Amino acid sequence: MLERVYEALRGLPRALEGFADVRSVVVFGSAARPEDFVEGVSDVDVLVLAAGEPRERHCTLELGEGLRVEVVVLKPEELVRLAEEGDPLAFMVERGVVVADDGTFASLRLEPRVTGRTVSVLRRSAVVALGLALENLLRGDPLRAVHHAYHAVRHAVRYRAALERGCVPISDREVSEAGGGAAEAFNALASLRRGKRVDRLGAERALQLAAETVAALLGLKAPKLSELAKLEGRAVAAWAREEGGELVFTVLCLEGEGERVYELAAGGISELQA
Repeated sequence: MLERVYEALRGLPRALEGFADVRSVVVFGSAARPEDFVEGVSDVDVLVLAAGEPRERHCTLELGEGLRVEVVVLKPEELVRLAEEGDPLAFMVERGVVVADDGTFASLRLEPRVTGRTVSVLRRSAVVALGLALENLLRGDPLRAVHHAYHAVRHAVRYRAALERGCVPISDREVSEAGGGAAEAFNALASLRRGKRVDRLGAERALQLAAETVAALLGLKAPKLSELAKLEGRAVAAWAREEGGELVFTVLCLEGEGERVYELAAGGISELQA
């Protein structure tokens, strides 16, 4: 599967003609690691280096067979700056697979280092991923919920490794080895995601495990997802944040022509007044 993806991406410079002056195409993320890529679940993350100012910074392409390609477009000097600032993207790209290059990417010699930005972005990403997991759970997509729950724990383990060891583990094996007490939870989520068979109850348990694991890694209190049974209306959106030492979920529900907004924290669930 990945060989077909790489072959298709070699034609990306032609596909983006007029969109950007493409010099390099690099696959990063799980699509650059066959042992971590899950067909039908994993997206394909691609960095495009453009010589000129790109008209768009992000775009999504469909390769067929359910494969979605998320493209990020940067100028070479912007990627170098991200590496100097310690942005997690640079760590991922450094371990990427080059599928097209006129020599521009090879000449950059990226040497990303862990900085305060590395730590803050990874911490924020863990919380954001939990919100996406909850939203997918409530909207009836248990597999995508597990997928984001897995990402949340992976981000949180990377956060602790960056904070305490000055490194960013990339592959699932590296994350598991760096996970310490979180390794068992991470491995369970990775296995459930790879199995691709999960129902609503299984996904809710997986998200509870992820929330508790992320909260422990970030030093927060975690809510109980069983409280979601008290929601009224149809959930259409959810997001997460940390506040006052707690992991807090917000859920937007539609009921009739109106809407209800709920907050779920360690102390329980409450409806916000309009």
